[in-house]
Amino acid sequence: VFLAGAAMLAFLNYWLSRLILVRLGHRIEWFPRFGLWRFPWYLAWGYVLGMLLPVVARDVEWLSRIGLNVQMLFTYVFLIQGLALIWFFLDKRGVSGLVRVLTLLLVFYPGLPFFLLVVWAGVLDSWLDFRKLRGANPS
Repeated sequence: VFLAGAAMLAFLNYWLSRLILVRLGHRIEWFPRFGLWRFPWYLAWGYVLGMLLPVVARDVEWLSRIGLNVQMLFTYVFLIQGLALIWFFLDKRGVSGLVRVLTLLLVFYPGLPFFLLVVWAGVLDSWLDFRKLRGANPS
């Protein structure tokens, strides 16, 4: 919750700062399109570490808790990457914005198993680069 709040405050701060600086005559770039967002491939190792640490260190409670926290952090990182992957392919197919948003909302529907599938799609996209963005987007 704290990380999501911090991310929202950072976005709001960037938006307001950009608004003011553009009026003062400075050229500030906006975020790339959501479908082009990607994280570096090596962050996937953090997710793997977060999954393995509680299993390997199950007798050491504090190390197991660290692993669970690392896993939780990277789950949301790769959820964003997985959502960007879905958005990219829906945009590529020319699907309307409303249908794209409704499709992404299905990920969070409690009775469906899409959440974890989208996270793993994000992890695999960081390694395998399904969108072929590695040279195009340096983020």
